[in-house]
Amino acid sequence: MAENELPGRLVNPEKLILMQDLGLLLFRVGIGALLLTQHGWGKFTGFAEKSPTFSDPLHVGPVMSMASAVFAEVVCSFLVMIGFATRLASIVVAFTFMVIVNLVHGADPIKEKELAVVYLLTFAVIVLTGPGRFSIDTMIKHAWLKRQNEKAGKAD
Repeated sequence: MAENELPGRLVNPEKLILMQDLGLLLFRVGIGALLLTQHGWGKFTGFAEKSPTFSDPLHVGPVMSMASAVFAEVVCSFLVMIGFATRLASIVVAFTFMVIVNLVHGADPIKEKELAVVYLLTFAVIVLTGPGRFSIDTMIKHAWLKRQNEKAGKAD
């Protein structure tokens, strides 16, 4: 072993990829569950009483604004957790938090909007990284690729 090489067991590429995929799974499920349970679910269950007075930063009406927030925080966070339409769902959540950070809490000090910034950054990371191997998106991709390869084999 050369002086600048590390033993294979420490830098095994297959192990590294597995750990990255497990990390993405943990990240997706953890952040999605937090958003859904700590923010989205309360909005969903209290929709009727809270929606008439909900913040309306995009001027679409308070009911539509709250429905959009519920969609992002409940539906899209669940999709991210299971890894289905992950990037698209993450874009919706990131956009929601971009609105919250810049329009709803734009003039507030960072301490007031810190959690919204954290959610914005975490879902932006998921947009960039994708869901990883342990996701419905990846299962669909592999099934599609297998089907394409089978079609190409039959065409020969």
